[in-house]
Amino acid sequence: MEIVVDASGLKIYGEGEWKTHKHGREKRRRWIKVHVAVDPKTGECIAAKVTDEKGGDATQLPDLLKGCPGSVKKAYGDGAYDTKKCRKALQERGIEGILLPRNTGVLRRKKAS
Repeated sequence: MEIVVDASGLKIYGEGEWKTHKHGREKRRRWIKVHVAVDPKTGECIAAKVTDEKGGDATQLPDLLKGCPGSVKKAYGDGAYDTKKCRKALQERGIEGILLPRNTGVLRRKKAS
């Protein structure tokens, strides 16, 4: 089985949103993030987690993996998941991580023993 992981932000409208629209007052809006692991073949959501807007993609991957079956062999993700912590979490479960490198990513080579 393969999964694709990603997250998206959702704006939460608060009380008085109509009033804000009508009268033009600026009001701080809240956001939540939905982190999902999806089977790309079926489109089925395998695991999901909701956090506040500060919940970084990479920090949520280990929890998403806990909700996935043991049959997951590959995980695809964007550069947000290109971290040591994510790669370690994937490796511990025996999952091949196919992650795009971050824009600021640096290739590290293992030191010769």
